[in-house]
Amino acid sequence: MFPARLYCADVTCLRDPAVFERALGAVSPERRAKTEHFKRQEDQCRSLGAGLILFYALRDSGFTAEHPEILEGEYGKPYIPGSVLHFNLSHAGSLAVCAVATSPVGCDVERVGRDDHGIPAHYFSGTEQAWIGSGQTEEERNRRFCTLWTMRESVVKATGQGLSIDLRRFEIIPDGDGFRLGRHDFPGEYFLRNMSFREDYCCAVCSAEDLFESRVRKVRLPEML
Repeated sequence: MFPARLYCADVTCLRDPAVFERALGAVSPERRAKTEHFKRQEDQCRSLGAGLILFYALRDSGFTAEHPEILEGEYGKPYIPGSVLHFNLSHAGSLAVCAVATSPVGCDVERVGRDDHGIPAHYFSGTEQAWIGSGQTEEERNRRFCTLWTMRESVVKATGQGLSIDLRRFEIIPDGDGFRLGRHDFPGEYFLRNMSFREDYCCAVCSAEDLFESRVRKVRLPEML
């Protein structure tokens, strides 16, 4: 068993057509097809970057198969059959992240500043809404919303049930310098870490074990190709 690890990569380099083509040849046929399914360049770059960082993270964690078989659970969470490794991917803007652990794990990354579209009033608990509202500036309130949103996304992804979980069925409690899962009616205990590593993004990891690596493992995609 090892702590949940978070890997991150900037996918901007994949906008270069030559780099993109080299990267496309380095991923599995399934990831290649998924990437080519997207029409917009930025979506293709994020999808391809996620495939590359997954390949790197699995190798770095001791998995030796070049292109392991990846299946999806009942609610769409990917997994490697027969492996003790659990993983999860997320991407936003110019970043792709991958969490790897020996217990169920979820991760999420989002750009700060997105419109909350009234989400807190519909899905967040009173405690969560109060914490967001206590921010002294609009910038701080935006960041607090983004922090809680990534925490929540990481939880539903770690459970493997995805958005079949009603977001009103649980809450995230700010606790000192960290966060914990509060009221919830789905099975199991889950633990949270704020793993934000850039001012303009929020990132969170959720794991079924209270074991987290403190550093973020940054991957330079050009060096992989």
